[in-house]
Amino acid sequence: MERKLLYGSESPCCHSPSLIVKSREGGFVTQNCTACGKPRAISFAELPPLGCSRCGHRLEAFRDAYSNYCYRCPACRLEFQLAEVIPHWAEYFEEFGFALRGEKEP
Repeated sequence: MERKLLYGSESPCCHSPSLIVKSREGGFVTQNCTACGKPRAISFAELPPLGCSRCGHRLEAFRDAYSNYCYRCPACRLEFQLAEVIPHWAEYFEEFGFALRGEKEP
């Protein structure tokens, strides 16, 4: 599947666009400030609208059984996990840890 550069909401730290990146194995994604690289969580409501690469219909965002963000086409049934089509954080940013709930900040 074609890789995409997708953007979330404006970063609160630098007021810059935030690039959505794969943060960990298992489909976890964050949005990282394009100015300083600081990661933060991305909510379901912040997911960008996408069009189907096969038929052009608007894709529906949903969560899979593991709560990973996914998209599917209601027309042709194309379906994919968001983490499969975006770059890994290390391709664009220096190391900058993101702790999940219950983890110690790196």
